[in-house]
Amino acid sequence: MLNVSYDPSTGLPYIALLVEALRWLAWPVAIVVIAFIFRDPLKGLLRNIKNLTVGNNRAEFIPQQRGNSGALEDSLPGEQQSNRDLPILEENLTPAQREIRDSVRKEIEDHPENARLEILIAAVAKERLLRHFASAYSNIFGSQIRALELLNQRGGQVSLLEAREEYAKLQKEITELASLPFEGYIRYLTDFRLVDVDAECIRLTHIGRDFIIWLNAIGANKNKPL
Repeated sequence: MLNVSYDPSTGLPYIALLVEALRWLAWPVAIVVIAFIFRDPLKGLLRNIKNLTVGNNRAEFIPQQRGNSGALEDSLPGEQQSNRDLPILEENLTPAQREIRDSVRKEIEDHPENARLEILIAAVAKERLLRHFASAYSNIFGSQIRALELLNQRGGQVSLLEAREEYAKLQKEITELASLPFEGYIRYLTDFRLVDVDAECIRLTHIGRDFIIWLNAIGANKNKPL
């Protein structure tokens, strides 16, 4: 209930009432305004809430993974451009990019002309794969890395039933995964083409095998969260 005092002689008795009302509504209004401004991000957060406790302000979220899995399908710059647009590409290069470009040109000119195209194609393929691996590693769970290594040790293939049983055990060990279904857990690996899944089996792909080799080659930390 509002407790407002004002001087009727001023002729503006409702101003004090308005000020007091705004003061009383300040936090509720602020909450509504913030919720409106950040409504899109909040929708994503609310969908991922697993447990919310008002006391002590505690909230638990379902684990989410994000990453750009499209590096292998990237188009070459200028692929849709005509020759007259090439100077635009040149102008868009940074000094560092020009420096590397000139270094690559010098290296490629040391090879026979009929081999240069294949060398360049192979170099682009390796570069795309490395970017793909870096993106996959950025948000991969530590348990997913261990699962890939275990899959490799078992000849690159396990039954879907066995994989589900192993994941059920993992959910008991890592409580944060309890609310994440198997399909959600494995989707990150399939999106990055590290594994293939059909109605019966999960198979490690060639990209998945090279990903394991890459992790070992760069000495990547495999003890990531989850």
